[in-house]
Amino acid sequence: EDPRYVKACLEKDILGYVDPISLKGKRFLDFGCGGGASTMILSRMFPDSPIVGIDLSDRSLEIARSRCVHFGYRNVEFRLSPCPDRLPENLGTFDAILLSAVLEHLLPGERQTLLPRLWKLLNPGGVLFLDQTPLRFFPFEGHTTRLPLINYLPDRAAYAYSRVFSRRVQSNESWQSLLRRGIRGASVREIRRILLS
Repeated sequence: EDPRYVKACLEKDILGYVDPISLKGKRFLDFGCGGGASTMILSRMFPDSPIVGIDLSDRSLEIARSRCVHFGYRNVEFRLSPCPDRLPENLGTFDAILLSAVLEHLLPGERQTLLPRLWKLLNPGGVLFLDQTPLRFFPFEGHTTRLPLINYLPDRAAYAYSRVFSRRVQSNESWQSLLRRGIRGASVREIRRILLS
């Protein structure tokens, strides 16, 4: 992604809710950091804050580490997640946890497992930022299929509709693959239910 786009989103979606002074020197977790685009922006926004980026992909983390070396950031470390529904050991606690364009790619069972675990890693008064996640019940699903009204269909009908009418979906692609690609987005109600259960 264009770093200017990522920067604009993070500035708006973090600093629109929290005073930057209150985050100075605070510990951040960039969950699902991928190649480190969001982590690099966080490091620039909060140069006095320790930032931990975690991801499932060794290859993505290699890219993220290379970016970190290129920019000379010393406040960032990266950790590999052991599997999709677990976190690395001994992460410690955080004052802010960011999921930037990540939540929609978690399968339903992974959301049920990981969101409460991430929530428990927050220090008292900490903030969980969910950024760039498509709204589950928006009339147009632009993330995966680019089809209208698919968000209102039951899973089986949405699957059939996407395979027939979306140019972005292969006719033999599985529903599990579409969920991993982010077809269902998330809703505030779902997130609250998971965190409060």
